[in-house]
Amino acid sequence: MSNISVNSIPLNGWNLMSQLFPAQDNSSKIATTSMSQSGPNFTQSDVERELETHYPVVFSMVSAMVWGTGLDPEDLTQDVFLKAYRKADSFNQESLLSTWLYRIARNTVIDAQRKRKFRNFFTGFSINNDENGIEPANPESVHDEVESNEIVHVVRTSIASLPEPFKSIIVWREIEELPYAQISEITGESEGTLKSRLFHAKKKLKDILVSKGLNYDLD
Repeated sequence: MSNISVNSIPLNGWNLMSQLFPAQDNSSKIATTSMSQSGPNFTQSDVERELETHYPVVFSMVSAMVWGTGLDPEDLTQDVFLKAYRKADSFNQESLLSTWLYRIARNTVIDAQRKRKFRNFFTGFSINNDENGIEPANPESVHDEVESNEIVHVVRTSIASLPEPFKSIIVWREIEELPYAQISEITGESEGTLKSRLFHAKKKLKDILVSKGLNYDLD
């Protein structure tokens, strides 16, 4: 079979994110706003109410991080918000609420994976053969290609098969489109380190996609 080119399909963006890792309610992308705009009288109750609006995004991010591991993203997301509610009074209003929440989500997922001692995301998965190749519903339509269940499945499993920390940087930077400065706050690492990691993560992801018959230009 000839390889399929999906170069024109953007990896980033909420529409693709919702298809790869659907949230319970993904009708819109939640804007990241600074809670400090509400002033020094911003209360714990205000933080708790604001947290509710971030559930769809956090659920999708957690789903992306644990897809294929056997961990339940809904349970983990609930754990994230339970921790956030309990720590609401400690939220630093000078930073983004989303940054604070993503950090809790990241640590929750890492803890869950450590407890389960999960080692491999996928083994022996391959669809790159002449008889059972992937064909998009309409090769001339980017929309149809993105919506092709098989294409989405391949991209999703490929991202999920990346080892940490490469998977997280792909999710945060290429799918969630977080700025490096915010990712740096989440991880505590320099922007230079994150840029280098993203470069290597893209290379690893491209190799996986090509091995499965997808020509994906990850610039």
